[in-house]
Amino acid sequence: MSIINERIKQRRIENGLTLLQVANTLGVKEATAQRYESGEIKNIKYETIEALSNILNCHPCYLMGWEEMPKCKKEVREIKDFVNVSPLALTVARKFDKASLKEKNTVLLTLDLEMIKEEPETKASVS
Repeated sequence: MSIINERIKQRRIENGLTLLQVANTLGVKEATAQRYESGEIKNIKYETIEALSNILNCHPCYLMGWEEMPKCKKEVREIKDFVNVSPLALTVARKFDKASLKEKNTVLLTLDLEMIKEEPETKASVS
């Protein structure tokens, strides 16, 4: 197994990703993602290496073995890479993450109250 194959697997595991998640994000079958890791596919296209580096939160040079440290492209891997989340939801999540505990509690309480208002009223049965 070459260094690129070892590093693809290593970074996938470090990022807590399954082969299926990587495959879905790449737009390939799970077996193809597994073949990238095992070394069965010898010539990986540059575009695929670049896409893998984005998914695995590292620089393509690291995957290729040209650098020793992963040099993460992003501090935190964004969830939108793996699930369909709206840009508004990501903005709310980022702002919520930066809020103080008091502000977070206020937001949660407000959301709870709004959700209660929207729940359909249940009619009491009359006997």
